Amino acid sequence: MIYTSGTTGLPKAANVSHHRIMMWSHWFAGLTDMRGDDRMYNCLPMYHSVGGIVAVGAALVNGGSAVLQERFSARQFWDDVARWDCTLFQYIGELCRYLRRSAAASG
Repeated sequence: MIYTSGTTGLPKAANVSHHRIMMWSHWFAGLTDMRGDDRMYNCLPMYHSVGGIVAVGAALVNGGSAVLQERFSARQFWDDVARWDCTLFQYIGELCRYLRRSAAASG
């Protein structure tokens, strides 16, 4: 079960098959050209399809690794990416705008 984001109503559970999870994982790994030496930084909720399936699954299907952060922090984001030697990160929605705003605010 995954949970929808609620953009068109309240969040709700959706049943996703193992086959579909593997399809999404291989699709995203191919889209990002993810390799075995890549490390995916993921600060998205694990109950959502992007954070819990696409980001992690794409890293794992090609032998890479995933760094899981408990919650998003615009202030800590780039320090975490550098500290864990991440080569990729997964984002949704406004995450990049929050990073830009945080960078502008810090000078």
